[in-house]
Order: sequence, then structure tokens, then C-alpha cells
Amino acid sequence: MAATRFQIEKFYECEELDERVLLAIQLCLANTVLQEVLMEKTSFALWKRLETLYTTKSLANRLVLK
Repeated sequence: MAATRFQIEKFYECEELDERVLLAIQLCLANTVLQEVLMEKTSFALWKRLETLYTTKSLANRLVLK
């Protein structure tokens, strides 16, 4: 199945947007926090890592997050 030119352009637009979001989040982080998450390559992975590091592990919070 060959991808159309439109699909390829959309893919690169999404990839560029994700990179911008990733950089924007990284700019808002303190250096100590940034060291913990710098290896993440996508904004989704970065956000999930931040949730893992800083979300309280209480039952009430877990129920709200679901």
C-alpha cells in the first residue's frame, strides 16, 4: 500500500507539532526535573513520565485519573 503525498505531508506536520510541544514542555521544567525526563523523545512519553514521577499514588487520585 503506497502512501499518498498528502498522507506523508500530514505525517511530517504531526511529527513537527509533537517536537514543538515536547520542546515547550521541556522549557517549562526546572533543571532537576529536566534531567529526569530528557531521554523521552515524544511529548506523550514525556507527559507519561512526569505523571509517573509526580502523581500521588493514593487510591483517591488513581480513581480520579481513570
